[in-house]
Amino acid sequence: MIGAPTNSPVLDENGLVQYIVHRVQDVTDFMRLKLHESEQANLSSELRSRADRIEAELFLRGQELADARRLAADLELSHRALRKSELRYRRLFEGARDGILIVNHEGRFVDVNESLCRILKTTRERLIDAHFSEFIPSELASDAQTAFLKLRNDWSTPIEFPFRAVDGSIVELEWTSSSKYLPGLYFCACRDVTERKSMQATSVRLVAIVESSADAIIGEDLDGRILTWNRGAERIFGYTAEEVLDRHISLLAAPDGFDEMTGILKRIGRGEHADHYETKRCRKDGEIIDVSLTVSPVRDGSGQIIGASKIARDITERERTAEALRSTNAALSRANADLEQVAYSASHDLQEPLRTVVVYSQMLQKKYGEKLDSQADEYIGYTVDAARRMEQLLKDLLACLRATDGRDAQVVRVDAKEAVGHAIANLQAAIEESGASITYTEFPRVMIDPVHLQQIFQNLIGNAIKYRARSDRVFL
Repeated sequence: MIGAPTNSPVLDENGLVQYIVHRVQDVTDFMRLKLHESEQANLSSELRSRADRIEAELFLRGQELADARRLAADLELSHRALRKSELRYRRLFEGARDGILIVNHEGRFVDVNESLCRILKTTRERLIDAHFSEFIPSELASDAQTAFLKLRNDWSTPIEFPFRAVDGSIVELEWTSSSKYLPGLYFCACRDVTERKSMQATSVRLVAIVESSADAIIGEDLDGRILTWNRGAERIFGYTAEEVLDRHISLLAAPDGFDEMTGILKRIGRGEHADHYETKRCRKDGEIIDVSLTVSPVRDGSGQIIGASKIARDITERERTAEALRSTNAALSRANADLEQVAYSASHDLQEPLRTVVVYSQMLQKKYGEKLDSQADEYIGYTVDAARRMEQLLKDLLACLRATDGRDAQVVRVDAKEAVGHAIANLQAAIEESGASITYTEFPRVMIDPVHLQQIFQNLIGNAIKYRARSDRVFL
């Protein structure tokens, strides 16, 4: 029981406390009720507090959920952007004309594009995880490490280093590299410069050819302004390149030759050529020289004619020689004509004495044959035979002179063996005197003037007798 005591004092007439009345009231139920109300209030307060905490928690969870939703949306946007960026990168990566490869720190290929596959003539599967040293030409293995170390340390400066393709061919490559955007990896790009280096080598060779040419090789625009001038031009015309570049080509014109030069430039502008055109030009010292010109149009990459290329050869000495030769030939022609006339007269006039020798020898043989011994008769026979051959030779000489002039040429089928026999008979005295032995093989029948063929063999045998070695044998 819970009591609620009450004390009341009782006073006397003097106001003093005589005694105290003590009362006790049972308040158990009341206290119970008050306690219950307190507990209810505490519970309500706790419930309200819990509700507030739950509400706050729900608010926070709502905020987190909203943040999560925003994050998910951002992630989705990021994923889309990443996929778009990756697609763009892959398109750039695969669409690049240069070969691109990503190499790890071990030197192995992590990724390559199609251009590199084309350059190395193989597939992506063959290249992925392959070591770059597999494609270094064996003769350059010692230089590779130095070259690529230089590229890694100074990626802004390209290097040139060849790779060996899978088919064994050497591909000249220009390299750039960077690890700035790929930690732990190296982004390398290479460009096939094989054609460019070949063109450079060709250009160097062409320059060397032009500079070493003995001919003058001159380049000019369509206005006639000199653009190039080689050493041959310096030698032929006497001007150095510094003296003529940017000056008009008429600098080399001979007197009254300006119109000719402008005419050639107009022809070149129309796309025409001037091949081996002989004209005159003026040197620095004023000497007029003969030149042979070949002029061709020069075109740019689009085919437009932008100038002219001239090759000039100094033919002054040749012209002088030709003129001297023409003079000599004219003198020889006159001398040959005179000699021919003498030969005609001599061959005609000598036939009569020969006929006299033959006739009187035959008369001597006929009238005194019985009085002479056999040896004298033989000697007379030799005399008659030689005179007749001499007469035939004179006739042949006349025929030869006519054939040389184009008169009475007789081209017939001739037995070459018979012509050799006649030539030996005409040279019998020289053969006996030299002690030479003439032998010959079979000869065909040929189409020729018989007199010419006999003279050929006669000259050949005569020279062989005269200039033979120690042996007496002459073989045809």
